[in-house]
Amino acid sequence: MISCSTNHSTPKALAPLANAVRSAANIIPETAEMEGTLRVFDPDIRKRFIQRIQEITQNIAAAYRTKAEIEVLSDVPPMVCDKKEVDWCSDIIREVDDSLSVDQFHAMGSEDFACYSELVPTAFFMMGAGVDDPKEHLPQHNPKIRFNEKVLPIGAAVYTTAVLKRLGR
Repeated sequence: MISCSTNHSTPKALAPLANAVRSAANIIPETAEMEGTLRVFDPDIRKRFIQRIQEITQNIAAAYRTKAEIEVLSDVPPMVCDKKEVDWCSDIIREVDDSLSVDQFHAMGSEDFACYSELVPTAFFMMGAGVDDPKEHLPQHNPKIRFNEKVLPIGAAVYTTAVLKRLGR
């Protein structure tokens, strides 16, 4: 669906996760649920994908002479940063510590901060806070993740410098 619904260079991600409820291996379940995430940068593409998911789901259900319902549980907007703000914040980061690496990239994560980015020009940054020992690295959503707290003063200095500059101090 994704490859034929948009330009191949448009960033997007659809991650379906199936979850069927069964009482035994040889019994067709009465109901089944399918959950997933959809992440895009363009609200129009998001709307079009949700419409296509509706169409495809209804047609598959009709082919099996059953019914299907689609429910969008969360509709977080895309996280879109303002280039001018990102450049300004990148300069602040380098001012605080010119040895810091500043990479600009799109992040497909579902982020509440995106609600602000719809209303005002914003910049969103993530700080690398991995532990020193590479053998102890864990992915973000792992319940056993550990962070390198040595980066906290750097983050606080960046935020403080940005606020003071914005206030003209």
